[in-house]
Amino acid sequence: MRSEASGVGTQNEESSSSDGSRAGEALLANLLANTTELLSFYDSDFRLTHYAARLKRLYGGAVVPGAAIWEIYPSFLDTRCRDEFLRVFQGGSAASIDLPRSSGEAPRSVFVFGTADGVGIIESREQGERSAAQEQEHMILLHQATHDVLTGLQNRRRFGERLQQALAAIGGSQPKAALLQIDLDDFKAVNDTLGHGAGDTLLQLAAGRIRDALEDGESAYRYAGDEFAVIQLGKEQPAEAERLATS
Repeated sequence: MRSEASGVGTQNEESSSSDGSRAGEALLANLLANTTELLSFYDSDFRLTHYAARLKRLYGGAVVPGAAIWEIYPSFLDTRCRDEFLRVFQGGSAASIDLPRSSGEAPRSVFVFGTADGVGIIESREQGERSAAQEQEHMILLHQATHDVLTGLQNRRRFGERLQQALAAIGGSQPKAALLQIDLDDFKAVNDTLGHGAGDTLLQLAAGRIRDALEDGESAYRYAGDEFAVIQLGKEQPAEAERLATS
């Protein structure tokens, strides 16, 4: 395992991430079939990619792959709703948006959160207090959208958000932020000779080692196949980056 206090590379080992991607798709399919949440996901063109079975039952023909988000939620044509949605879509933090309603219509809101390649939406309809089980499911959905399925580390989307915060914190003669890039030496050879199962196990072990080395003010991410990153905030540099790189 090699670490560098440097910029982030863009090389992507497709073979190393294929099994993790399939596992993620299977998990998502099971979740969408069984969740009680009105959940949907959209790509960077605001087109529907995945949706919960319950959402389809509620909205019928409007819910088809490729449908524009405003075909399902016309309220997003409203300026206030659109602006808040775009803020999240462009990398902002998750937000709850109250949807405009007609006289006599029950209150509705949507929880919008960023994903690796777009946004996810959970619709809420006011029917009394949410149960503890519903709240737990809500939190699980948010965690799955912001964390890597295989390793449990935060994902590429969260990495981008946190990196923006780190860049904003840099200033003065002694910046207190650092970025460490970590990749696994000869990882492709492990996949080629021992199979993807062994590769996945190695990724999980590497993630665990990185996680165990973290201290307060440090956060870890898996942003590509065998590539990880750690962001340090509020640390004395370069001493703390060097300490983590050799741990």
